[in-house]
Amino acid sequence: MQPSLQRGYLLLAVLIQRGAGQLTAEELAEHSRLLAERLALLSGLDAPEFFDTRLFVRLVESLELEGWLWRDPAGRLMFDERLREAAAELAAAVRPGAAPPAAAGQPPRKRADHVAFRLRCT
Repeated sequence: MQPSLQRGYLLLAVLIQRGAGQLTAEELAEHSRLLAERLALLSGLDAPEFFDTRLFVRLVESLELEGWLWRDPAGRLMFDERLREAAAELAAAVRPGAAPPAAAGQPPRKRADHVAFRLRCT
């Protein structure tokens, strides 16, 4: 369960940091995959499934189906404050004490906002 939560938080952190209307679903999935791969390498996590692009694509699709995300006429992903609140709750679940991701154009609250979060291998 923890890797799924971590992937979800990574995706939300990337999306919120970039801002609404800035990424397509494909771009979000790819940015999230790259971040997950880098974090896995840095932490020594030997789990290629952690950064499987298909999992990020499915997560975006699920968020769209549930109404958390929608697309503007140009195909860019849009979201509202509800998603920011959900990301803050998810941050607390995957890393207690972590600050929620900073929105585009706002200074990060902690260095963790740049990295999204440190993977913990347990």
